[in-house]
Amino acid sequence: MTADVGRTAQDISEDLLSLATQGLLSCEFSKFEPCFAIPCLFESFDAKRNVGTNAELEAFFLKICKRCAVIGVNDIAPHCVQASFHGEDKITFLYETRLLHGTQLLHDPYPSYSEARRIDGAWRVVQCSYAVDSTSEITRLFEF
Repeated sequence: MTADVGRTAQDISEDLLSLATQGLLSCEFSKFEPCFAIPCLFESFDAKRNVGTNAELEAFFLKICKRCAVIGVNDIAPHCVQASFHGEDKITFLYETRLLHGTQLLHDPYPSYSEARRIDGAWRVVQCSYAVDSTSEITRLFEF
Protein backbone atom coordinates (compact mmCIF):
# COMPACT_ATOMS: atom_id res chain seq x y z
CA MET A 1 0.00 0.00 0.00
CA THR A 2 2.72 2.42 -0.89
CA ALA A 3 1.67 3.65 -4.35
CA ASP A 4 -1.09 6.12 -3.52
CA VAL A 5 -0.48 8.95 -6.01
CA GLY A 6 -3.89 10.22 -7.03
CA ARG A 7 -5.68 7.89 -4.63
CA THR A 8 -8.31 9.18 -2.26
CA ALA A 9 -8.48 8.60 1.48
CA GLN A 10 -11.50 6.41 0.73
CA ASP A 11 -9.45 4.25 -1.68
CA ILE A 12 -6.65 3.75 0.82
CA SER A 13 -9.07 3.02 3.68
CA GLU A 14 -11.00 0.49 1.60
CA ASP A 15 -7.73 -1.23 0.65
CA LEU A 16 -6.73 -1.51 4.32
CA LEU A 17 -10.16 -2.90 5.24
CA SER A 18 -10.12 -5.35 2.33
CA LEU A 19 -6.65 -6.70 3.06
CA ALA A 20 -7.29 -7.06 6.80
CA THR A 21 -10.60 -8.82 6.04
CA GLN A 22 -8.91 -11.19 3.56
CA GLY A 23 -6.35 -12.04 6.22
CA LEU A 24 -9.02 -12.78 8.82
CA LEU A 25 -11.18 -14.87 6.51
CA SER A 26 -8.24 -16.97 5.31
CA CYS A 27 -6.52 -16.86 8.72
CA GLU A 28 -3.35 -15.64 6.98
CA PHE A 29 -1.40 -13.32 9.25
CA SER A 30 0.82 -12.31 6.32
CA LYS A 31 -2.17 -10.50 4.76
CA PHE A 32 -3.40 -8.97 8.03
CA GLU A 33 -0.09 -7.79 9.49
CA PRO A 34 0.85 -5.15 6.87
CA CYS A 35 -2.35 -3.26 7.69
CA PHE A 36 -1.31 -2.40 11.25
CA ALA A 37 1.41 -0.36 12.90
CA ILE A 38 3.23 -1.43 16.02
CA PRO A 39 2.17 -0.18 18.47
CA CYS A 40 -1.55 -0.19 17.70
CA LEU A 41 -4.50 0.57 19.98
CA PHE A 42 -7.76 -1.38 19.73
CA GLU A 43 -10.66 -0.19 21.88
CA SER A 44 -14.37 -0.47 22.56
CA PHE A 45 -16.56 1.70 24.79
CA ASP A 46 -15.27 0.07 27.95
CA ALA A 47 -12.05 -1.72 27.11
CA LYS A 48 -8.68 -1.11 25.49
CA ARG A 49 -6.00 -3.36 24.12
CA ASN A 50 -2.56 -1.99 23.30
CA VAL A 51 -0.64 -4.21 20.92
CA GLY A 52 3.04 -3.41 21.30
CA THR A 53 4.85 -6.14 19.37
CA ASN A 54 4.38 -8.11 16.19
CA ALA A 55 4.06 -11.27 18.30
CA GLU A 56 1.20 -9.66 20.28
CA LEU A 57 -0.50 -8.65 17.03
CA GLU A 58 -0.23 -12.22 15.72
CA ALA A 59 -1.60 -13.68 18.98
CA PHE A 60 -4.49 -11.16 18.87
CA PHE A 61 -5.12 -12.06 15.20
CA LEU A 62 -5.16 -15.81 15.91
CA LYS A 63 -7.67 -15.34 18.75
CA ILE A 64 -9.95 -13.38 16.42
CA CYS A 65 -9.67 -16.09 13.74
CA LYS A 66 -10.49 -18.78 16.30
CA ARG A 67 -13.47 -16.86 17.67
CA CYS A 68 -14.77 -16.22 14.12
CA ALA A 69 -14.67 -19.98 13.51
CA VAL A 70 -16.49 -20.70 16.79
CA ILE A 71 -19.37 -18.31 16.04
CA GLY A 72 -19.56 -19.33 12.37
CA VAL A 73 -18.27 -16.21 10.61
CA ASN A 74 -17.47 -17.04 6.99
CA ASP A 75 -17.76 -13.55 5.57
CA ILE A 76 -16.89 -10.11 6.90
CA ALA A 77 -18.32 -7.13 5.05
CA PRO A 78 -16.83 -3.77 6.03
CA HIS A 79 -18.18 -0.66 4.33
CA CYS A 80 -16.21 2.57 4.51
CA VAL A 81 -18.73 5.36 5.12
CA GLN A 82 -16.32 8.29 5.18
CA ALA A 83 -12.58 8.82 4.98
CA SER A 84 -10.46 11.93 4.95
CA PHE A 85 -6.86 13.04 4.89
CA HIS A 86 -5.45 15.07 7.77
CA GLY A 87 -2.22 16.28 6.24
CA GLU A 88 -0.20 14.08 3.90
CA ASP A 89 0.46 11.21 6.28
CA LYS A 90 -2.74 10.68 8.27
CA ILE A 91 -6.16 9.33 7.33
CA THR A 92 -9.19 8.83 9.53
CA PHE A 93 -12.08 6.68 8.44
CA LEU A 94 -15.49 5.63 9.66
CA TYR A 95 -16.81 2.25 8.60
CA GLU A 96 -19.54 -0.24 9.38
CA THR A 97 -18.94 -3.97 9.54
CA ARG A 98 -21.26 -6.92 9.10
CA LEU A 99 -20.35 -10.43 10.25
CA LEU A 100 -22.05 -13.10 8.17
CA HIS A 101 -22.53 -16.83 7.90
CA GLY A 102 -23.53 -17.21 4.27
CA THR A 103 -26.28 -14.63 3.87
CA GLN A 104 -27.25 -14.72 7.56
CA LEU A 105 -26.24 -11.69 9.60
CA LEU A 106 -24.63 -12.96 12.83
CA HIS A 107 -24.59 -9.64 14.64
CA ASP A 108 -26.03 -6.19 14.14
CA PRO A 109 -23.73 -4.09 11.95
CA TYR A 110 -21.35 -2.14 14.15
CA PRO A 111 -19.67 1.20 13.45
CA SER A 112 -15.94 1.69 13.87
CA TYR A 113 -13.45 4.50 13.53
CA SER A 114 -9.81 4.06 12.59
CA GLU A 115 -6.76 6.21 12.13
CA ALA A 116 -4.05 5.23 9.66
CA ARG A 117 -0.66 6.83 9.18
CA ARG A 118 1.86 6.61 6.39
CA ILE A 119 4.89 4.98 8.01
CA ASP A 120 7.99 4.44 5.90
CA GLY A 121 5.86 4.92 2.79
CA ALA A 122 3.15 2.40 3.74
CA TRP A 123 -0.29 3.09 5.19
CA ARG A 124 -0.87 1.34 8.52
CA VAL A 125 -3.67 1.54 11.06
CA VAL A 126 -2.51 2.93 14.42
CA GLN A 127 -5.88 2.95 16.21
CA CYS A 128 -9.22 1.15 15.88
CA SER A 129 -12.25 2.18 17.94
CA TYR A 130 -15.30 -0.09 17.87
CA ALA A 131 -18.67 1.34 18.93
CA VAL A 132 -19.62 -1.65 21.08
CA ASP A 133 -19.83 -2.26 24.83
CA SER A 134 -18.73 -5.14 27.04
CA THR A 135 -21.96 -7.10 26.46
CA SER A 136 -21.44 -7.26 22.71
CA GLU A 137 -20.33 -10.39 20.85
CA ILE A 138 -17.90 -8.09 19.06
CA THR A 139 -16.10 -7.33 22.33
CA ARG A 140 -15.82 -11.07 22.95
CA LEU A 141 -14.62 -11.53 19.37
CA PHE A 142 -11.74 -9.13 19.96
CA GLU A 143 -11.18 -10.39 23.53
CA PHE A 144 -10.70 -6.95 25.02
